[in-house]
Amino acid sequence: MKRKNIVFGIICLIFVDQVSKIIIAKFFIDTKFYIIQPILGFSPIFNNQFSYFNSILKLNLGLLPHTIILVLIQLIMVLCYDYYRNIQHPDTLFLDISFIFGQSALICVFCGFYFWETGILDFIYLYFWTVDFKDIYLNCFVLLFVVNYLKKKTEFRNSKIIFKDYFLNILVRFKNQLLH
Repeated sequence: MKRKNIVFGIICLIFVDQVSKIIIAKFFIDTKFYIIQPILGFSPIFNNQFSYFNSILKLNLGLLPHTIILVLIQLIMVLCYDYYRNIQHPDTLFLDISFIFGQSALICVFCGFYFWETGILDFIYLYFWTVDFKDIYLNCFVLLFVVNYLKKKTEFRNSKIIFKDYFLNILVRFKNQLLH
């Protein structure tokens, strides 16, 4: 995929997530119903725990640790994407689509952290937890990334580009950019 198509896909998914939350928060925040009882329903709630793991494990991590973790995840995701894209060129459709889902999810998390004062609005009830489109995007990212890896496993193993060398090359280029 071309870079502009990837950026357009990311913007579209973020738009769907954020606009749906604005509409739900404004008009349907007190609405609850089941589509398939008790498995699937609509039940908007604000999650002020910043993450699923923070909520389940009762870690009470604040915004700053979550932001640092997300920035690191974002950096790792971009580096891995670029690395795998260099190995797979030109057949990168699954990888590109997974990257679109992953980046959209992470940007939506940042939007939830900084734009929604009352917490992240989750509204899709799935059996025993409530999620939003961002969570679905994240699961699509993981699924497509794993499918892509399994599909291209031999290419990755036979690649002459070693991740460690690739990563060190990026660090050297970054250092050179800072010094000039």
